[in-house]
Amino acid sequence: MPKKSSSSKRRRSKEVKEASATTSKVGGTKSKQTKRRSSRRRREINIDAWIERNIDDIVRLTGLDLLGLSRDQYIELLKDIIVQLYGSTTSYTKVDVLVRRFRRYADRINPILAVRIASMIDNLSEEQLEFVIYNIGDEVLGVASKLYSLAKKYSREDLISILRTKWSNAWIKRRTQVLPAQCPTCGFNSLMPDLTCLVCDSVISDRKLKEFIKFNERLKELISILSCDEVKDIIRRGYVLLNGLGLKAPSEGKSQVDIEVYLTSKELSFVKSVYKERCEGIT
Repeated sequence: MPKKSSSSKRRRSKEVKEASATTSKVGGTKSKQTKRRSSRRRREINIDAWIERNIDDIVRLTGLDLLGLSRDQYIELLKDIIVQLYGSTTSYTKVDVLVRRFRRYADRINPILAVRIASMIDNLSEEQLEFVIYNIGDEVLGVASKLYSLAKKYSREDLISILRTKWSNAWIKRRTQVLPAQCPTCGFNSLMPDLTCLVCDSVISDRKLKEFIKFNERLKELISILSCDEVKDIIRRGYVLLNGLGLKAPSEGKSQVDIEVYLTSKELSFVKSVYKERCEGIT
């Protein structure tokens, strides 16, 4: 049998070494990947602990310290918002980064905080009340009565004015396109057909309502623009309708916020006299 040449032996030895090196590299790569995965699992952030550790700085840097809440109340108020702003817990987020995100979305976050504070605290301080009224959104419809009462307590007519505007805007967006009639007691467009107010809880008499809206003047204005048939319909029914836009004839149809304002015998006599003069030619 012929002997193998020394060059052939050298080639085989080289191939064996290269194969061994390749195997070693693959094994090493797998080992490093495993280590990296393990390291990644170890770096998972405990978000509850992170919040507990950093809540004071978050409150101070966002300016929410003006609310004067307890530490536990701040955590209750902000926890789920912080979790959303934090994002993935596989990497560490610094407090200043989270605060910048908070400020970026403040126009969405503050209305949420406002309604939560209004619900959390029975007797809001003046600073808390101011924050809530300035920031609350359409949820004002559910807490306006409480906020109005507190604003009256603190004699904050400026806050009441803001609250009225927010109430009206929210009502049109959430309830009906036409506002209810204005309440003589609180000035909100919140007087219901049964003459009870949704904001100040007052029950208004017919007489007080007519005095407030200057009914006789409004009735004359209404009659002057109605057709003879519409005037005759008012005489037959004995009432006109009232909402946030003013008086209207019953023939226009009654909406869910319209109040039936019944005419006294004197008011009815006036309407009849106008009808006779204009529609029957009797002077």
